[in-house]
Amino acid sequence: MPFKPLSTRKTDVLRTSLNEKTDALQTSLSEKTDALRTSLNEKTDALQTSLNEKTDALQTNLSEKTDALQTSLNELSKTVADMQLQMQRNHYQLMMAILSHSHRSDGRPTFDLPPDFEPTPGDTVE
Repeated sequence: MPFKPLSTRKTDVLRTSLNEKTDALQTSLSEKTDALRTSLNEKTDALQTSLNEKTDALQTNLSEKTDALQTSLNELSKTVADMQLQMQRNHYQLMMAILSHSHRSDGRPTFDLPPDFEPTPGDTVE
């Protein structure tokens, strides 16, 4: 059976139909792509907001714990400094007690206090 060419009118009708279907498909795909893009953007924004809130909460919690730790360290430093001062006072009182009972024949003590050692008020031994 030999091939019969379609009439120009039928070819135009088919071409027009094909163009319309192609345009409709392109429009449908564009709409679906836009809807997906919009949905993805909304979900991305929601996720970013959630992550920002969680990050802020973690930073706040970490800051509070860091502040509490710093306060504890400051208190510990003060306690250590107070203990060191008390140890210096006790050492001074002990040295003064030893000195008050240890003299050479000429009346001088058997040892001298360090040159940078200064008594604090109330550290004298009676």
